[in-house]
Amino acid sequence: MALDDYQLWGLYREHGFFEAQKFIYLHWEGRFTANFVLGIFEVTGIVNHYYFLVFLLFSFFTWMALLLLLNCINSRCLNKAFSFSSLLPASLVLLILDLYVMADISSGVYWLSAAAVYQTAFILFLVLTTCIVRRFTSGAGSRGRSEISIILLAILICGCNEIAAIALACCFLLLIGVYIYYRRPIPGVLFLYLGIVILTGVIIALTSGVLSARYIGTSRTGYTGVALILMGRGLSVFYYIFKEPLFWVCAAAGYISGGRMSSILEPYLHVVRSKRLFIPGLLGIVLIVFCTLAPVLVAMHGSIPERAINNLTSLSVFYLLGLAFLSGACRPHFITSAGEIAGRSFSTLLVVLLSCTLLASYNYKEAWKNVAIGYFYHAIQADRQKVLLSAREHHQRSVTITPYAVALDKKIRQVFPHGAPVTVLRVLKDRPTFLYYDNVEELPANYLSGYYHLDSLVMKQF
Repeated sequence: MALDDYQLWGLYREHGFFEAQKFIYLHWEGRFTANFVLGIFEVTGIVNHYYFLVFLLFSFFTWMALLLLLNCINSRCLNKAFSFSSLLPASLVLLILDLYVMADISSGVYWLSAAAVYQTAFILFLVLTTCIVRRFTSGAGSRGRSEISIILLAILICGCNEIAAIALACCFLLLIGVYIYYRRPIPGVLFLYLGIVILTGVIIALTSGVLSARYIGTSRTGYTGVALILMGRGLSVFYYIFKEPLFWVCAAAGYISGGRMSSILEPYLHVVRSKRLFIPGLLGIVLIVFCTLAPVLVAMHGSIPERAINNLTSLSVFYLLGLAFLSGACRPHFITSAGEIAGRSFSTLLVVLLSCTLLASYNYKEAWKNVAIGYFYHAIQADRQKVLLSAREHHQRSVTITPYAVALDKKIRQVFPHGAPVTVLRVLKDRPTFLYYDNVEELPANYLSGYYHLDSLVMKQF
């Protein structure tokens, strides 16, 4: 459990599920969707006893959402050109790609408070995209159910976090811009979707505590500073994507697959081929990223946590993959020539490249490093929890624990009784990067008092 988990545990225990939801919404933030998900994890006891399920559940539902989207595109647009058995590993590769491009993996999928806010939004984005594909590829008589689903999902995304809500509005604006660019009549329903997002955002801003001074922060960075931060944050979104070899292989595979599917996609491509696609498409995602970040950075005076970028990296990477697929579909002659050269070896080559790039990531270096650091981190936290729980069971009002640095030295000496190499010691004394580091001695005392029934926490310096 981390700092927010202790706070939420006390809040739900004191007020109950619905009263806690109301309190958080009115006095802190308007993230009603994320707060509901957090509440489910709290009241079911997952936070207290099965914290590992946080990563497993969010990863599973992200995978299912990706599979749902791929299956929808395959059946609605590609005439089931791909078998369902081939979509399973494809969606799994995309799930791993989503993990690779995250700006902050530790709080993106391992820490409940952040995963419920940002990963929930991304899952809903994928389901929303699926519903939009169904809406615009189905007949007029069967659109009603999709309309209701899209509106509901748009409202739920607005209730996840501010980045997701603004990005959703920008996505609908981009769709409207696409129709204008290709000189096609704009479906009125897009204005309805955009209006729903804006109305939901206004209602949240006026009825919740999202605009409270304590939430916006106390930083007073000037507009010039905010502009520089905006440029840096916006470019970092694309850095997190382009640094991954897996992205480039997936983009190439998407480009080639689009060329091979061009004959099937012909009914949709006659309009797209009328004007340039790739450069305007790149400009579109750049505008979404910067237009999403700008109002948030202005409101927060340039202050934004790294984990808030996760939604933008996830949306951007799949936008770019979709753009690569459409670009390949618009130029099938190039793919045909390459296919004749590659012959039957293409599939084998793709499997080899995917396998190599799945492993060719800096994240693995950090992951193995965290295996070593995490062993000691977990051992220290487990020892502390035994002491704290024992104090609660015996109704002790004060408890003494060893500072983390001292406890770490003792654990290292136990594992390496004859001394560890200097390089190993330097690694082991780093903080874990993929685990959400939360040191008990750094927490405010009141966060632990409710959970462990303590009046004081004494640090033994030896």
